[in-house]
Amino acid sequence: MAKTPQTIPDIALLQRYRSGTCSPEEARQVDEWFEAQENEAVPPLLRRRSVQAVNRAVLRAIRSPQRKQQSGFVFLKIAAVLLLAVMAGLFGYRKLYPAKELPISYTTISTKAGERKTVILPDSTRISLNNASAIRFAENFDGKTRGVTLTGEAFFEVRHDARRPFIVSTDQLHIQVLGTSFNVKAFPGEAQAKVTVASGKVGVYSTQPKTATQMLLPGQQLTYTGRTATFSTSQVNPDDQHAWQQGILILKGENLREIARQLERWYNVKISIPATKLQQEQFNIKQNNESLNHVLASLSLSGDGFHYRIKGRQVQIW
Repeated sequence: MAKTPQTIPDIALLQRYRSGTCSPEEARQVDEWFEAQENEAVPPLLRRRSVQAVNRAVLRAIRSPQRKQQSGFVFLKIAAVLLLAVMAGLFGYRKLYPAKELPISYTTISTKAGERKTVILPDSTRISLNNASAIRFAENFDGKTRGVTLTGEAFFEVRHDARRPFIVSTDQLHIQVLGTSFNVKAFPGEAQAKVTVASGKVGVYSTQPKTATQMLLPGQQLTYTGRTATFSTSQVNPDDQHAWQQGILILKGENLREIARQLERWYNVKISIPATKLQQEQFNIKQNNESLNHVLASLSLSGDGFHYRIKGRQVQIW
């Protein structure tokens, strides 16, 4: 335990210390005195008495007949010692018991299979949420960045704010913009996540450490493969990537397994494809609010053909 220094800082030094005008050596002396008070007498005093109690002690010292008989210097020194005790006690208390930050309240908005929603954030950013997806964001939304966590697929129309970047986080990617429009598709359990830019400029980087930021411009689509932690970029028609907002599903060169996953979310069904070879066959599809039976029939005709059976919400393809 440190020993309390016998020399008590005087009034003038305390005033310079509080105003930030003392020399480094003087600041060191006051800091050492504070540290010594913290280690010995002051924290117990602070625990036993409130700041108001210490203030009352100061008043008693001022009003004491004995103190009135003493010189003004002694009176001021007593007041200074009590004030320093309060300052040192608060210094030590705050180190031991740092102020707790107020809890942040979050809002989560989600959709079920076969459902879509439009969400307007506090900064006027507009988000279209696709089937079986969810977003989470802070209710106050007033930090240095505007952060949203996405599970699933959404189209973002971000309100421009050069001082506060807008960041979309998924389980594999972070997408950062100042103000632009783009589509993010990142469903849990799927091998790939995709980001497609409709307007503006988008920076994308992986949640894996030491990955470079990929910059995307309008018409570019980034595909991230989690298994290999690799990026690839291609040129696409961005309108096709978020046509789902109008109830239009456009898929080009997708294998049947991936198509089945999207149809499950679109129609709220469960699709089984036992044959691995059939799962890997690629198809093209464009459907506009058609029935599931119509979509499956069209898919079968566009490829080598397959059979399917729909029974309630269970679908089998072979």
